Amino acid sequence: WELYEHKLFTGVEVLREIYKYNESYGQALIPIVFSTILNYPPAQKKHFSMVYDHTFTSQIMVDIDVQRIGDRVKFNWNYVDGLLSEQMVHEMAAIQMDTLHSALESDTFWQKPLALPLPAQSQKLIDAANSSCKALEITRPLCAYFAESFTKYSDKPCICCGDITYSYQDIFETIAAIGVKFRDMGLKAGDRVAVHCRKSAEQAAAILAAVYFGIVYVPLEYELPEQTVIHCMQRCECKAMIVSDEKKELYSGTVQTITAEEIMTSIPETKELPQPAEPELNSPFAVIHTSGSTGIPKAVLLRQQGIINALLFSQENFELRDTDKAICLTNIAHDMSMFDLFGMILCGGCMVIPKHEHTKDPLVWIELIKKHEVTVWNSVPAMMEMLLATCKNEQFPSIRLVISGGDYLIPDSAKKIFSVFPAVRLVNV
Repeated sequence: WELYEHKLFTGVEVLREIYKYNESYGQALIPIVFSTILNYPPAQKKHFSMVYDHTFTSQIMVDIDVQRIGDRVKFNWNYVDGLLSEQMVHEMAAIQMDTLHSALESDTFWQKPLALPLPAQSQKLIDAANSSCKALEITRPLCAYFAESFTKYSDKPCICCGDITYSYQDIFETIAAIGVKFRDMGLKAGDRVAVHCRKSAEQAAAILAAVYFGIVYVPLEYELPEQTVIHCMQRCECKAMIVSDEKKELYSGTVQTITAEEIMTSIPETKELPQPAEPELNSPFAVIHTSGSTGIPKAVLLRQQGIINALLFSQENFELRDTDKAICLTNIAHDMSMFDLFGMILCGGCMVIPKHEHTKDPLVWIELIKKHEVTVWNSVPAMMEMLLATCKNEQFPSIRLVISGGDYLIPDSAKKIFSVFPAVRLVNV
């Protein structure tokens, strides 16, 4: 009834104002129109009765009008033939009639929220489209999937960083070297090791090695203050730390350290990769921390089964394959980085990793996308908006999948994404 009080400002004028605001004159905005002439007294027809009428309104999908015919109220549905099926229109009209009868006959109708019952077949289709539930038989830990990929894709590129490309075989051997160092440091499956180094191929290899040997990795943002890093390591009971050379002295008195720079310089001669660990599916593989914006960062324990479930679903649903290349921009302390690292390993794809000093430089991202023909982008909306603001109207046809998560993606950014990446599938999680 509040709307009825504003009846002098008609629906046509509402549309006109919306068109002005959006600068979208001539574009259909309201494809379904409901009009009523119940307020007008019915014409007295002594010799004729209404049998059939039809309306023709441009840019309208469905036009429903209601009017008095004698002592009855008639609803007349007009729709674009060929656009909607006759069965669908009949089902929609039946729902309308059932709802009106319930309003007239039920005493409780006006006291509870309105829930429109959909036809069984329509409900089935909607449920199927929205369902993300699927039985996944998870019988192996994450490291077993790694071992399979390292063997299957040994000659394919695994990591591109700077001017160097490392094959899966190269990463095999690097993991073996790190495994030797873990053993020499007395680390075993289930122990926790902090990863606090600059973004690099070495950083990625260290994390892969930890997971491969069943060691729980604790990623810590490189920009965290020293005391916060020490606090997090102590709370997580870390037995060792992988750190950049420039910060080694800060923590050498606190915990055993190995520098990321050492990782790539001591590859053993053997080409045989040590056997992976065999952790339980409910065992932890990582501990990540909240941002600490309200105080000290809080630790969150992540288990094998959860990440495997997410990775297998993503691999199938997004059709990830060994030709995919993902640009890895997300900080390793954030859970979205796990898709970049582990998702690419599982499908045999390639990680394109910018140097640490370029992780927030969209001009470098553009160069990397072009140079490596990147196909997958996964980040928070803010990083995508940085790219969109920098690339102007340039297009990147190689990008086929954009995953945006962790924050609100504004509609305007979504429109720009489809413009900049003409072949993209956009997923907002």
